[in-house]
Amino acid sequence: MTEHSSEPRRERKARRTRDALADAALDLVLERGPEGYGVEDVTDRVDVSRRTFSRYFATKEEAALDFLRQDLGRVNALVADRPADESPVEAYVAALRTWMREDEHPAWHRSTRSKSVLRLVEGDAGLRAAYRAILAEAQDETARVAADRLGVRATDLRPATLAAVATSGLTTAGRAWLAGDDLDLPDAIDQVFAILHTDIAAVRPRPA
Repeated sequence: MTEHSSEPRRERKARRTRDALADAALDLVLERGPEGYGVEDVTDRVDVSRRTFSRYFATKEEAALDFLRQDLGRVNALVADRPADESPVEAYVAALRTWMREDEHPAWHRSTRSKSVLRLVEGDAGLRAAYRAILAEAQDETARVAADRLGVRATDLRPATLAAVATSGLTTAGRAWLAGDDLDLPDAIDQVFAILHTDIAAVRPRPA
């Protein structure tokens, strides 16, 4: 069975449309710069209406960074699938390592397009806002996954704290990787999480 083959036809079509819009937006921001294109340029490339675009994205920047949303979603899904006896931080780091080895959806350090657009984020207000919104959404999901792993309510502060630490670790490593050509993203992630491996990493799930 191929990937997504179990999806209803309407959902497969919607996913393909979203992916096509995201790819077009990413291509355009790299070709023309953040201010050099508009939503209409994206929809023209995919041959859909502005209304169709609005079903999936609020802004062109959100579309251009949709790969980031998808990647962080994959990381959270991998965290949820990790063995239950791993601490949330251990599970998150292991999930990152699995994600960075994936061939079907290459991680940022294996994609020149991803690296190029991430380097544009700090210099453009629209991209920066979309980037922060995507990170915040992913961090909330990380907190929900951590709460499930710990067997606690979402109101418990530990899942939110763990999610904040995990997200901060990934973004810190990402910034270091973007800033220098001699630092590989996997190495940066290993270094950052080694630094963060303090008492918080020792938080364990409650005994069954």
